[in-house]
Amino acid sequence: MLSDDDLRAIIAEHAAMSADSPLRNERSLAMAAELLERRSHEHIHRQEAAAVASGWAPRSENSASISAWQDETFGPATTTWERIDRSDAAMRGAMWRAKQPDLTIPRPNLSRAIRAAEELAELITLLVANDADPKAPEECADVDIVLRGIDRFHGVERAAAVDAKMAKNRARTWTVTGDGHGQHVEHEP
Repeated sequence: MLSDDDLRAIIAEHAAMSADSPLRNERSLAMAAELLERRSHEHIHRQEAAAVASGWAPRSENSASISAWQDETFGPATTTWERIDRSDAAMRGAMWRAKQPDLTIPRPNLSRAIRAAEELAELITLLVANDADPKAPEECADVDIVLRGIDRFHGVERAAAVDAKMAKNRARTWTVTGDGHGQHVEHEP
């Protein structure tokens, strides 16, 4: 795998060679992006190989396995006024807190989270009209797509993060709220 220094040297060499040609410079940037992407994938593959070699293999959660766990753990999901009020209060509190920091400082992940909330509002509006609307998966994808920038910022892939979080969730003790949802029990240290 190429080191950071190797990548910098390659990028600098191509930039110097292509300074006189916008087309060559465009190719250099594309090549640099490809090298960085390859490096990222090689890093992920090394991590997965190390995990398998150590005897641990990822669970590889999917929509069906997560949904089945939700149903088994919390029961069927229902919409209640309490759930709506709790979610409304949580979102209003989060948006109020989002107004507090110095927004002249770039905060791309906060921006992405707020945009994802807007996409989630579109999904909720769609489901209020028709809980079985066939456009719902596309709206879910919109939320997911917006949040992928945060994953990239942290150098993680969503599937690996979901697998790790579900392993944690499956090991937790939960208080069931009676509406198909719950809250994990906080353990005292």
